[in-house]
Amino acid sequence: MKRSMSLVLALCLLAACAAGGEDGDGRAGPFTLLDEGAATLNPSGPFMTTPAWVADGSALVTRGLDGKGLYILGMSGSVLAVDASFGGFMEWTERGRSLCLHRGEDAEILTFDGAPAAVESLTLAGSACNPGQDIYATQRKIFESGGRSVLFDLWTGRLWIEGQDGVLEIEASAAWGPAVSPDGTKIAFSKGHLATATLFIVDAVGGSRGSFHGAQPDWFPDGRKLVYAKPGAGGGGGAVTRSDLFVYDVEGGASSPLTATPGIVEMQPAVSPDGRTVAFSDWRSGRIMAIPCAGEVTP
Repeated sequence: MKRSMSLVLALCLLAACAAGGEDGDGRAGPFTLLDEGAATLNPSGPFMTTPAWVADGSALVTRGLDGKGLYILGMSGSVLAVDASFGGFMEWTERGRSLCLHRGEDAEILTFDGAPAAVESLTLAGSACNPGQDIYATQRKIFESGGRSVLFDLWTGRLWIEGQDGVLEIEASAAWGPAVSPDGTKIAFSKGHLATATLFIVDAVGGSRGSFHGAQPDWFPDGRKLVYAKPGAGGGGGAVTRSDLFVYDVEGGASSPLTATPGIVEMQPAVSPDGRTVAFSDWRSGRIMAIPCAGEVTP
């Protein structure tokens, strides 16, 4: 079966920033410290999580409550429900451009092109999204460049690099949420329970690493900074009940707060392709929010 859809997604202009490096006083600015008045992209719903940018920055792909549903959210707030009942596994085959949706033995490809974005949906019965790859295989190539590949096993949490010089083991097991810097020289990943997770940053060339409390990292295009969530739990259940976002300057070794909002549980930050905006999900309200990078963080 083949079906197609199109959506005109309005692109609103957000304030720009020149995101710099270490500014000499332990901060990773300049950024805006968010208050409760941040831009909400889905004020009338539905409940959304897991924002991911399309390549031209005109829209976000999101999931629904409890990971059910698939939506495209325009920067003006326009919403397309691609499949409100989708509950399967999805992954980018080409980040921001081609998305693979697994439905048992079937796979559906969503491709994104142009600004405003055009969306085409193809159903490929019995076919894997990646030619020659078993859709049930747990090993994924998450980065490839210059003869080096970063691989991650979804089942065991193993993370490693393969290249002409052999195999470099980054983490033998239990890693999750890995993110590779745009130039492939640094890898960020987490270990442990979400509310108390430790975020590791590894130099994929030299092998050195640093760690601190955090999860769900995403790199800025310059590869010198990343944004991450610092979640926490309340009560005795261990579930995440509070979180703020921070920016970490890899070269300076310093973190700066990007949000300080007791009423919002900021999770799953995603940096826009041009590095000018950070989108994230509020796990308390189901809002997808956006922070333009302007001004300077005040600790």
